[in-house]
Amino acid sequence: MALRCSSSALRASTFGKGKQVRRGAVATLVFRGIQFPPFVASGKYSELEKRLATTEQSLAEAEQRRIEAEEQRMEAEERADKEARLARWRVLAGTILTCGLLFLLQWALFGPGAAAALGSRPPA
Repeated sequence: MALRCSSSALRASTFGKGKQVRRGAVATLVFRGIQFPPFVASGKYSELEKRLATTEQSLAEAEQRRIEAEEQRMEAEERADKEARLARWRVLAGTILTCGLLFLLQWALFGPGAAAALGSRPPA
């Protein structure tokens, strides 16, 4: 009691329904179970599936590494921007502090009339 169906009969029976059956994937049904075509039974199909799975896994891992590298690059850029901003503020603060200290030193050493004592005369 076996049911045998050719690929052309399957294709003809499913053509109107919008389905398409691949010729190599058609299995012969036997009363005791399904008998797979030789390329499936030989293990090459499972090898191909394993190779596909490992390829997909390696692609996913590569994508994950690329995303992590991009995140690290963005974090490094943010740190560099923050450090540069702080360095600019330090330079500005140092300049203001230096000018203030020089002004105080001039006032302490020469007094409020230091400009007149150094040769600057008021207009006559």
